[in-house]
Order: sequence, then structure tokens, then C-alpha cells
Amino acid sequence: MERKIRKLWWVPIVTVCAAVILLSPLLIAQAQSEAWAAVMAQGNQQYEAGDYAGAIAKYRMIVDSGVENGQLDYNLGNAYFKSGELGEAILHYERAHQLLPRDKDVTANLQFARSQLLDQVDLPEEPAIVRWVEGIHNLATLNETLWWTWAIYWILTALALLAIFVRRARHGAAYALAAFGAIFVLSLVSLGVKIHHAGMVQAIVTAAEANVYSGPGEDYLLQFTVHEGVKFDVEGERQGWYRVRLSGDLEGWAPKDTLEVI
Repeated sequence: MERKIRKLWWVPIVTVCAAVILLSPLLIAQAQSEAWAAVMAQGNQQYEAGDYAGAIAKYRMIVDSGVENGQLDYNLGNAYFKSGELGEAILHYERAHQLLPRDKDVTANLQFARSQLLDQVDLPEEPAIVRWVEGIHNLATLNETLWWTWAIYWILTALALLAIFVRRARHGAAYALAAFGAIFVLSLVSLGVKIHHAGMVQAIVTAAEANVYSGPGEDYLLQFTVHEGVKFDVEGERQGWYRVRLSGDLEGWAPKDTLEVI
């Protein structure tokens, strides 16, 4: 018995080492999260004191580190708006809205910022039913829709098994299958649309103005000029230029340094 214990002296050491290796990333992530929370709190204090440039510097430290957080982008959008940088404000409101689609403050501030644009693009008004469907579709993020669709799939599977193997529940399960089947189809459609939109690239004009040319260069014909805050669909890029589309036939090439991708 004593020999076996001696032979196994290494087990607790290996266990401790394995635990350290497995837990280290989590502990580091938590420590980093707490550090960024402290920086964000400092930024919030500077914002409340009216030091918007200082608040922007603090918030950008976190953003530039790769952190994606809707509240952070919302705060940054507010600081930029107070500083009079409308393009940067709309950029970060847009990012916040993607992460927090149901947040009323984010939506309200984004709409108000858009109302301040020098260039108001008139888009064709959609029917009320289309706007209603889009409103419901936009209530969830891509990840939320993915998990919701996956959950409904397993509910459908359970109901199907119930209908097959439990005679007493067959009638009720059939109705439930029909209801959840319809919801599942709608969820799949919504998921497909979101995946398609996720593949689309959009950008905000963050410079005071952006000239759009017929080709990727200033020697091409100048098509039109827009001011900060305008949102483009990005359809391609070449040598420091984005191929952009505004609406209808309004398209061309704009310098990359005048835009920032959402």
C-alpha cells in the first residue's frame, strides 16, 4: 500500500497543474474585464464632468483592444455627439444597435443623430405590414435568432417523438407541431435574412465630407459629394478605395479614409 502511494505522488501535482492551465485563461479574462470596467467607469466620470475628449480617449482604449460591447459603443456615440462629431457618433450608435437591437435609448439616439444629417436621403416608403415584419425581425441579434431556431428545432423533435410513441398525447402534439412548425419556418427565414445581412458590408462617412467618383481615383469624374454620417453599402474595394452605393443609381468610388466600416 505504501509503495502504491509513493508511486502516485505525482497525481496531485499533475491535477493542480492541469487546473492552473485550464483556469488561467478564465482568470486572465476576468482580470482584464475588471480592468476595462475600471477604465469605462473613468470614461463615464469624464463624460459626466463634460470632458468629452477625455471620455472618448478612455472608451477608445477599450474599443481598440478588440472589446465588443453595446453599452460601450453607445457611450462612445454619446461622447462623439456631444463633441460635434456626427459621423463618429452615428458609426458607434449603429454598432451599439447591432449589439443591443431592443435598447430604446440606443434606437432613439440613433434616430435623433440621423435627423441631424446635412444629407437626408429619401428612401421609398415601405408598406405598414413590411415595416411591422421588419420591426419584429430586428428585435433579435443573429446569435439570438440562431439559438432560438435551434431551441425550436429540439422542441419539434420532442413533439414528433411524443406524437409517435404516446397515443394519448398524439392529438395535442399534432396541433403543437403545426404551431411550432410555423414558428420554426419563420425563424429559419429570419435567420437566413440575418446571415445574408451579416455578409453585407456597410460604412459611415466619418470625414467632414466624402467625394464619390466614377472610378477608384480622383482623376475620374466626380459623381456627388456627401457629408458626415451618411451610410453606404460597400460593394467592393481597390487600392484605398471603396465601391459604394447609396440608393438607386447613386453609386461610385469613395476614398477609404473618409469612411469607416460599421
